[in-house]
Amino acid sequence: MIVRYIKEILMDHESTIKLLRGQIDTFNREFHDSGTSDFITGLMEAHEKMAWILRSHIVLKDGTLNGYE
Repeated sequence: MIVRYIKEILMDHESTIKLLRGQIDTFNREFHDSGTSDFITGLMEAHEKMAWILRSHIVLKDGTLNGYE
């Protein structure tokens, strides 16, 4: 049951990562705002780290993810 909750949180972090990754270039190119682009990059990196930590809790001994799709 705990694994299910971890998977749900992991999916939320992955969705956030995708959203943030798509916005980095937008702020840099369209708005010429490298400061905000750097800030968003930092947020994305924090979510990537959390996703990595969560994945480490659901990896099986053979290297596959425990029912993660």
